[in-house]
Amino acid sequence: PCIKAVKRFLRERRDARLGAGAHGIDLGELLAVLEEHEAFAVFEEDVPPESAHGPASFHALQSRIACDPSLTCTEEHLHWLTTESKVEHAALVERSEGGDVTPAQTEQVTAERSGGVELADWELNALAVVFTMVKIMYLCGAFRCLPRVISVIERLRIHLEVPLHYTTIRNEAAYYGCISQVLGITSQRADQLSKNVRHEEASSRPLYVCGDSHSLSPAWSELEVAGQRRLLLPRLVTGLKHWHLRKESTFYPKYHFSQAMESIPEGSDVLMIFGEIDCREGILLAVEKGRYESVEEGIRKTLSVFFKKLKALLRSKKFRVFLHPVLPVLPQTRSMVLKYNRQFEEMARSFEGAGRVHWLDFAGDLLEET
Repeated sequence: PCIKAVKRFLRERRDARLGAGAHGIDLGELLAVLEEHEAFAVFEEDVPPESAHGPASFHALQSRIACDPSLTCTEEHLHWLTTESKVEHAALVERSEGGDVTPAQTEQVTAERSGGVELADWELNALAVVFTMVKIMYLCGAFRCLPRVISVIERLRIHLEVPLHYTTIRNEAAYYGCISQVLGITSQRADQLSKNVRHEEASSRPLYVCGDSHSLSPAWSELEVAGQRRLLLPRLVTGLKHWHLRKESTFYPKYHFSQAMESIPEGSDVLMIFGEIDCREGILLAVEKGRYESVEEGIRKTLSVFFKKLKALLRSKKFRVFLHPVLPVLPQTRSMVLKYNRQFEEMARSFEGAGRVHWLDFAGDLLEET
């Protein structure tokens, strides 16, 4: 439904232009790229209900959108991903995720932007729709046309007067920035896999990666587990905290999580990557407001919410679950993440679903000693 809405949006505005001057882009150009490669077709095909989420539908999807070697992210398509652009992407993601951008990064980006393209509110909103389309297509494995789409978008984005992480569409831009960089690895990887006879083995029994934005980078890669190749299929739940899973919560990520779990076949192996947002938001403020006597109590209560939900999932879906340590990505929250992971590991190892819940014991390898 989302992709069909985007298709209608682009067709109704095919004559609209985002940005003035030589660096502006026509929505009609994006539409032409998408239609040229039949990007919408895969989302319009009917899938038999009994195989809607199983390997059969995945193989059908892969055969429909198999990577074309001429359309992988080559240097020609990624010429815009210069050193300066990488700095800007890093600033964009860090800012949108609650971190700080260094003065040097800000000055560099500002200098490059001076005299750049300005966007009206409606143009920003239109760009957000396009970014969301890129996000959905990546998550569905529809890589074929994305390099061309991204190369069109970048003609405008790198010349904007105001960096997107300072705008109302910073979250959409953060996902787009991450995907546009990951895609350079993923699409080439997918092209190699399509020529590898073992790819069939890997995709026949996928390992589902369910997580917040940190689930984007491992998506569509392969692992060898107990001698068997496993393809990592993403199940993104945007913005989910462990805390959102409590019974009384009505926030939309909780509903999204439920939908993601429903889309995974019973008895599947699931890798879960959540908790980073809990460490960044909520617990410290709750302690300051006197809701908890200590940070440790706040962590324990938050993790209890998650493990209660996990217990219900094991009962209803018969999953085997692998718990990924919280990633210590931001210096500002690193001490909190270390405390969180200590309790996370303790609770995971003592969880009554032993044998079906596995803690991935590499939290200590995520940081270097200084």
